[in-house]
Amino acid sequence: MRGFRNALGISGRQFVTNVLILSSVGAVLFSSGCSGLTSASGGGGGNPGPLTITNIATTNATATGVAVNWQTNVMANSQVEYGTTSSYGLTSQLDSTMVTSHQETLGSLKPATLYHYRVHSTDAANNAAVSNDLTFTTAADTSAPTVTSLSPTSGVIGTPVTIMGANFGAAQGTSTVTFNGIAATSTGWSATSIGVKVPAGATTGSVVVTVGGVASNGVNFTVAIPSPSITSLNPTSGVIGTPVTIMGANFGAAQGTSTVTFNGIAATPTGWSATSIGVKVPAGATTGSVVVTVGGVASNGVNFTVTIPVAEHHKPESNVGSHRHAGDDHGCKLRRGAGNKYGDV
Repeated sequence: MRGFRNALGISGRQFVTNVLILSSVGAVLFSSGCSGLTSASGGGGGNPGPLTITNIATTNATATGVAVNWQTNVMANSQVEYGTTSSYGLTSQLDSTMVTSHQETLGSLKPATLYHYRVHSTDAANNAAVSNDLTFTTAADTSAPTVTSLSPTSGVIGTPVTIMGANFGAAQGTSTVTFNGIAATSTGWSATSIGVKVPAGATTGSVVVTVGGVASNGVNFTVAIPSPSITSLNPTSGVIGTPVTIMGANFGAAQGTSTVTFNGIAATPTGWSATSIGVKVPAGATTGSVVVTVGGVASNGVNFTVTIPVAEHHKPESNVGSHRHAGDDHGCKLRRGAGNKYGDV
């Protein structure tokens, strides 16, 4: 030390002072270096660097749920924001378990729906990280719809019917309802209930709900036929072959298998609508009720009088220019024979 001090040309007291100053500076520099490393590690927890999120993916997607997976470089908790827009609006329950491989399961989702999501993690040093916006689409619901009941179970065309069941979907979309194959228009739709009216042209048979191309079981609905009714005949009497117009209701748009009878004798209609039928009085008809039968249901009867045409009266032949008939001559001859024995007047 003396040689070193002499070489530098420093006095003893000054040398000691300089050594103390250098030692203090070195201590300060060493302390600053360690503090910088702790800050970079996120609070002295021994982490190799700032919290980062990687390898985000969704798995096990169903019609109503999905699992969100990701990794962090240090142990951290787990949470997911999600919703049908990039504003999210929903948040999974915070999983406070500190892990590096994360999974959050999202449930009660809508089938065949696009969702936005992003993942959150916070480590033990309260360093937080969040991912960018990502999306996933839930699977279509392939569960077969089920019809459990109809209310009512019978009615005429236009009757409101409530269909109860499951897996109908939250909205109708492309789903359909048919009455024995005839499509109906819904008046309301939910996952468990459908409102509908019996469509025109429907006949007795199965009501079926089809969702996503998958048909439900069929439940029978009886389409009642309203009784036909006759209000008037025009005319109310006539001979065989007379054209008659039958006015009324519920005759049906076309004749089909429906019939008209005159006192039990079938007639051949010349025209048919729901409120009017044209027909001719059939051969063999007699006075009695005219009845229209539709779908096996008979109308009220209205009387029709079948008249008989008046026969033409012919005069007996006579000998023109003679006041006596052939019979009179014969009678005269008989009288002459009786009054004269010679047979002459």
